[in-house]
Amino acid sequence: MPPIPYQLLAVQEDIAAGKRRWAKVKTLLSWFGQKGRGKHVVQTIQEALNEAGLFTRPEFTPPRSVHDYIEFKALTETVDGPEVDSTGDHGSGGGTKPPEGDQTESADGNDGREPTSPEGTGSKFCIGMLEAANRPNEILTIARDKTVEEAATLMIMHRYSQLPVTQDKRRIYGMISWRSMGRVRARGDACEHVRDCLEPVRILDQDAPFFKAVDTITDQEVVLVRGKDRTITGIVTTSDLSQEYHQKAAPFLLLGEVEDRIRVLIRRNLSAEEIKKARDPGDDTREIEDAADLTFGEYVRLLESRENWKKLRLGIDRKLFIGLLNDVREVRNDVMHFRPDSSEPEDLDKVRMLHSLLEQLVQ
Repeated sequence: MPPIPYQLLAVQEDIAAGKRRWAKVKTLLSWFGQKGRGKHVVQTIQEALNEAGLFTRPEFTPPRSVHDYIEFKALTETVDGPEVDSTGDHGSGGGTKPPEGDQTESADGNDGREPTSPEGTGSKFCIGMLEAANRPNEILTIARDKTVEEAATLMIMHRYSQLPVTQDKRRIYGMISWRSMGRVRARGDACEHVRDCLEPVRILDQDAPFFKAVDTITDQEVVLVRGKDRTITGIVTTSDLSQEYHQKAAPFLLLGEVEDRIRVLIRRNLSAEEIKKARDPGDDTREIEDAADLTFGEYVRLLESRENWKKLRLGIDRKLFIGLLNDVREVRNDVMHFRPDSSEPEDLDKVRMLHSLLEQLVQ
């Protein structure tokens, strides 16, 4: 197996010394040079934890959010008893929980209290699940007493259309933007300082329902996202929505087309009786009348049959095709249950590969 990351070795030493260590899931992933939790990544991390004599509580796997905190424990410890609070991620080396009542901010801006996952159990789609809503270190702000020239220069340098106006990440006075500056100057009013060109800005909590938040973002063009500790964790614009939609919707659309073409392939070449035989033996209550009634796993079962495969009359290798189909089935389970961080880029490449292959096979 690959070497254990030095950060995890440091955690191992601290645990052995009787200290308690925490980190965000995304921090643990970063120690392995990863951002997502595909099956290969999870296996590698689990093997490293086992080698180090550690486990995490709660588990670092989905549906746990990558922004949630986990505690490292020795394998020799009992896993019984109540969950403990998880706080204090301190950069790449994990975290140490501050003393009770200590509200000193850690390196990632947490004030010492346990952040609640915007994903929860994974059943609620919240604005906090967007990548743009979780970039506290990338937020560029400006004080209201600064000059408009300074604000404009920063916006040009960083290619931003607006800047939050604040004294700290909890006290927000509004936003200055090209639009707000133009509006004030169009009225003939003075616009020398940032305070002269302020416009209101909507602030949404990380657990705000996504689809309601979309309406707000579309109307306002930009919103600030606030974490449980009341600090601003990200800025979400209509551009971010477009980008995130493409990233998250593309797998759904590709998989939809993949399934449509598989169904066409089956309908053209196999009889209704042959299709019915593909039903999961453990599910005898479901009626199978057409290929559309089959699950993705049943597509695999149906096409694995050498007799059925011959009837498709395809000039491609059966084992390679079924192998790719099986790989895509696993990716599909993550995508359809909205576990986007569980799929690695190469997994989504397999979906595109199968989509491209079926485009050429099924016209």
